[in-house]
Amino acid sequence: MTHIARNRRCYPAVLSRTLTVAGFVGYFYSSDWDEIACWIRDLRRPTATCYPAAGLLSRRVRGLHYVRQHEMSKRTLSGIAGVHYVASELSRRGLIALPTTKNLPAFDVLVANMEGTKHANVQVKASAKRAPFFPMPAPEKVRTGRHDFYVLVRWLESERRYEGFLLSGRQAKQAVEETCAWQRISIGKGTRTKVFPTVNVMPARSPKAEKWKQAWENWKL
Repeated sequence: MTHIARNRRCYPAVLSRTLTVAGFVGYFYSSDWDEIACWIRDLRRPTATCYPAAGLLSRRVRGLHYVRQHEMSKRTLSGIAGVHYVASELSRRGLIALPTTKNLPAFDVLVANMEGTKHANVQVKASAKRAPFFPMPAPEKVRTGRHDFYVLVRWLESERRYEGFLLSGRQAKQAVEETCAWQRISIGKGTRTKVFPTVNVMPARSPKAEKWKQAWENWKL
């Protein structure tokens, strides 16, 4: 009888709709998946028999959290692999190349010659596939000092190797500005909704891509 009385006080129609809306809002828009899963679990405890949808949403949120973490881990590992590839390749060329602490916002690899008379600050952008473009900071945040360089590397699965592109800081900023400019044109035409700063390495979009590739293959301090 107590169980029946408690169910009658549940207001199942109203609370079920509230749970569904709140759960799906969190499912699509929130970044704190653990908090959402706990919230749904706590909400359904007193009235578990009233809301079978709550358990389904909780499982879906936890599943999405796992998938999201898995994808983030893959991107992180891809970035680490790219940084170590750049460091190892520069070391093979007779340079001192030291990867920096993970997630340091400024540079990924510090490079110097054996005499210590020259150095470069390298930021690496890596892709685990043959990406046609690389996400970049906004133009005003691209570092353009005379010692600043960007190395873009992408994995060529068919050839089982990395392909690299080297840009100076000024070249990188110019490339990002050009990309943002044609994206703004697309926004004006209604075919895009926002600007996404990138460096394109597709020949059709960037005739300079071959030059950047040659620059990486031949670069020494």
